[in-house]
Amino acid sequence: MKATANLSKLTWHFNNAIRRHQQAFLMTWFFGIEDILDAMYFDGWIAGYRIYKTTNVVEVYLKYSLKMQPVLKIVQSTAKASLLPAIRIKELSVDCRSTATSGLIQTAHFGFLRKQLALRKKVGGIYII
Repeated sequence: MKATANLSKLTWHFNNAIRRHQQAFLMTWFFGIEDILDAMYFDGWIAGYRIYKTTNVVEVYLKYSLKMQPVLKIVQSTAKASLLPAIRIKELSVDCRSTATSGLIQTAHFGFLRKQLALRKKVGGIYII
């Protein structure tokens, strides 16, 4: 329940910052946010992030194109009780070949993983972003 609330807050902060054309936004730190932001940075969705350990705050830097258009148009999280699609390794391999972007999957043993990394480790999980 707590993780779902934190992911909902994170998606709200992303969408609010995108709508206002902000360069960055601040959010309170929660367990697993580094994995989510690392995956988003590796895939080129954000410009970076910085964690302030003393105040328990994360600053996320948004990425814009040369024409000042945001790279992310909208961020949606499927981490709601009614929308938790579990994905098996066979479905994951088909999905990785059919889509250009890679989402984020929450696994039982490894935490948050990008789709390609979950495929490499041969684990399934639940789509988060």
